[in-house]
Amino acid sequence: MDTAEPPRIVVEAPAACSDPAGTSDVLKRSLQAADAPGRDWVVAMKVDLGADHRLRASGEIRDGLGSTVARRVVFGVGADCHGLARAIGVWASLVLDAELARARSGQTRPSRVDVGDKADSGSPGTPSPDIQPLEPVWPAPAPTERRLPEADWYLHHDEAASSELGIGSFLMTGTGADATAGLTPFAVIEVGKGIFLRPAILVGESIAVFVSHATDARSIWVAGRLDACLRLPGLYASRRGMQLDLCGGAETGVTYVSAGSEPLAPVTDQTRAYANIGPSIGLRAEFAWNLAVALRGATGLNLITTGYTDASGARIDFPQASGRIELALSWRLK
Repeated sequence: MDTAEPPRIVVEAPAACSDPAGTSDVLKRSLQAADAPGRDWVVAMKVDLGADHRLRASGEIRDGLGSTVARRVVFGVGADCHGLARAIGVWASLVLDAELARARSGQTRPSRVDVGDKADSGSPGTPSPDIQPLEPVWPAPAPTERRLPEADWYLHHDEAASSELGIGSFLMTGTGADATAGLTPFAVIEVGKGIFLRPAILVGESIAVFVSHATDARSIWVAGRLDACLRLPGLYASRRGMQLDLCGGAETGVTYVSAGSEPLAPVTDQTRAYANIGPSIGLRAEFAWNLAVALRGATGLNLITTGYTDASGARIDFPQASGRIELALSWRLK
């Protein structure tokens, strides 16, 4: 008769662990699909601080009669016991699966102590410390586990800091003329902890001809911008998927408006300084061959609004704010 049922889980995680309750939850989740071959089986884990100041997790599996079936000792660094709990959980799951298969096949369970612990000499029913286990079921786990980059709220990768080059097109208002369209080459440089610097150059020309229909003259706008960005990852594999860039920065440049005789056109050529500060946000998608495409939006306050007098004598001042949308393609260098 199949009497398999889940084992009882006992965790002793003292103050050596930064999150004792979380450690217990990790072990329980690791064993939620495991069954023991009988009633009253126990999986116990005790965490203490060793003489070398490393965390020491002792795992033990006991059957319904209280006899030790297997033991395992793993070590970790730091105060995070979650990795130790996962290692003990995987080991215990494999031992329980082996014991359940043995019980169902009618085989007799040998007495053993798994590698990773030393048996107490003279204890009844256990082999001496120099005896190897009859059926090693799991190699000694690594002392630490590698964290996935996406486990943190900011984006980072274990390899060297990344950088990329790109170019985009933009459409904006607030440069002192009509809507302006142009190109923007840029670079993205990682400085650590999910922080990226994004220097860019922007060159644009007004879309509408507003100064002289005879000469088809347009206003020209040139600026440089520097952003500091925090890149937030989505749930995706490394170097694939969507990312959100939250940025703040400033840009400075000039707006050149050629002279004309019609309304909105100045009597003489005008070159006006431009300065703006404000936030920007970008949605970035990564593809193969280190390529990425990004859709960005930027807005800010114009710090210089002084304009000029047009041919009709009316005062033309620059807007107090600007807005821009960009579509960019970039290539990751490393």
